[in-house]
Amino acid sequence: MTTVSQWINGEDVPGDGGALDIINPATAETIGRLTEAGPEQVAEAVAAARRSFDDGVWAHAPMPERRAVMRRVAEAIRDNADELRDLQVVECGMVRKDVDRQMTTAADWFDFFADFLGQERGETYRQFGTATALVDREPIGVCGLFTPWNVPVSLTAIKLAPALAAGNSVVLKPSEETPIVTRRLADLANEGGLPAGVLNYVNGRGATTGAALAENPGVDMVSFTGGHVGGTAVAVAAARRHAPCVMELGGKSATLVFEDADLDAALVGASRMIYAANGEAL
Repeated sequence: MTTVSQWINGEDVPGDGGALDIINPATAETIGRLTEAGPEQVAEAVAAARRSFDDGVWAHAPMPERRAVMRRVAEAIRDNADELRDLQVVECGMVRKDVDRQMTTAADWFDFFADFLGQERGETYRQFGTATALVDREPIGVCGLFTPWNVPVSLTAIKLAPALAAGNSVVLKPSEETPIVTRRLADLANEGGLPAGVLNYVNGRGATTGAALAENPGVDMVSFTGGHVGGTAVAVAAARRHAPCVMELGGKSATLVFEDADLDAALVGASRMIYAANGEAL
């Protein structure tokens, strides 16, 4: 049985909190366990990210070097797509044909932001008299990334790729329901050549691990994808210390079918949205 631990400052670290079962939603079988990171361990991960950022090992790395790492991560995702797909299938219950497309998308995000690195330019503006305004883009610092259970690989990649491309250091906190595949993706990114401390990984529930990450003053920016209840808690914690946050919140949305709609097509669409990630094939 797989046990998922933390990755802090380039080392595998057992959690200092409790253990949680990882369940296959299609069979209700226990397929692994995660060891939870408590507040002290989250603080260690944030401190490692802060040191790596302040030291400039990634933030000040030459652009061609950062681009090369991003390319290697994209290639690693493609090379390991079958493994990532199978892990996601058993953890979140989505069928293989849907997950295959998500593996391609995840790799493409790293390539997209590798291309973006070559296009970024500073700007200048004339102001009053002889004054000139200079605009230069710099990484924000340490990013706390919260990723969901339903599309774990692709939605983790869409957060990791831009954060890393910009030169930030990261503490990644996945959903406690899909930690195996998210940890594997993080491992591939680290194996691509990221310096120790640039990408750290912590497991746990939102009320413990997530709260400790959102509240930590060493986290300069927060990005959260998930439900509105958890997102509200994260946004409030970030707002208390004036940290910017990007929220993508979901929930149980209504489906409206009008009188002139194709009822058969509407039924297929609605059913797919309800059951696509629950081990059901349509």
